[in-house]
Amino acid sequence: FLFLLLILCGLLVATVCAEDWELQFVQVLHRHGDRTPLSPLTPYGDEWICLSTEITQSDVVPDGPVGSRRFRSHYMHGVEALAGNCSLGQLTDLGMSEIAAMAARVKERYADFLPSSYSDETVYIRSDSIDRCQQSSHVFIDTLWPNGSDIVEIEMREAATENLGANPYLCPMVSNYSAAVTSSEEYQQLLGTLSNVKEFFQDLYHNHDKSFPNWLDLNDNIVCRIAHNKSLPPNMTEALTNELLTTWRELFRMINGDPDYAKAAIGQVFNEIMTRIEEKIAGNLGNLLFVEVSGHDTTIWPIIASLQFGNWKEWPPYASELTWELHYSHSLNLWAVRMHYNGEMVTLNGCTEYCPWDEYALQVDRLRLRSLDGGFCQG
Repeated sequence: FLFLLLILCGLLVATVCAEDWELQFVQVLHRHGDRTPLSPLTPYGDEWICLSTEITQSDVVPDGPVGSRRFRSHYMHGVEALAGNCSLGQLTDLGMSEIAAMAARVKERYADFLPSSYSDETVYIRSDSIDRCQQSSHVFIDTLWPNGSDIVEIEMREAATENLGANPYLCPMVSNYSAAVTSSEEYQQLLGTLSNVKEFFQDLYHNHDKSFPNWLDLNDNIVCRIAHNKSLPPNMTEALTNELLTTWRELFRMINGDPDYAKAAIGQVFNEIMTRIEEKIAGNLGNLLFVEVSGHDTTIWPIIASLQFGNWKEWPPYASELTWELHYSHSLNLWAVRMHYNGEMVTLNGCTEYCPWDEYALQVDRLRLRSLDGGFCQG
């Protein structure tokens, strides 16, 4: 009976004019922009130059007045793991421009909804503590509200408790769920098709250990080099490059799309996003209108791959954006969710553009991790 009721409700919602829906709340989850590689696996003379620096100012000085001096921190040239002055995994100028373009798209979409200026009463910001995520958040906020001189509050977690990606400290069983995928016959057969790539890199580095190369580091390095027009390893053909990127992304999708892994990896932060919707409906969020969460590909992909909406089979590009809108219809006395992924409106299977909250909540409930206690996480 409940299922039939939800279908009937969905048909009714589909007949309501878009003008009848009033936007109440927006949450944007995005990936950081392009960055340098996470490892110096292929250092072939190219320099990585990062123009951005970090300026900080202390707001507490023990037994004295608050200082007004600001401090600029930057990496030394010529002594980093990568040639140049960038650190491993640092947000690049390309990455900053990608975030600015994505934020401009968000700003245009919600021009009539966003508050005129930043305030921590109306805007909540959450970021991974890794620099590239924080810097991406800085660019995002500065694009939405430029020329601000106020202090912007950004909440973070330390690495041991971070839930914007798989964290065995929080949910030890996430390693078991990942291992179940990587040890499967399907995964191992697909991995075996990379034998030509494996042989190429083992010969290149004179390292024939069966665990070499590290596929995650290798794929990451090649992707970063292509994005920034850096040279590839000598004699690495286009066919070999495509074989590596295509196969590895499918392997990575198999892990991120596994329902148990996805829930263990990002179920807690997904539950936080859904809980905010519930709290907004209940009237418990005060004047809060807009939420920004700055994370990773491994934050977004488990959501879209396990729930299978949007372009879920494809690796989320840098600066990808997944947005939840909460709308209210006065004529129906109904709350509904509408989603955007990288600028395109997306829907869950069998749901309308404005998906009634009760129906939406029922469909996504399997991904919500409400507690870290119990057998699912602790084993």
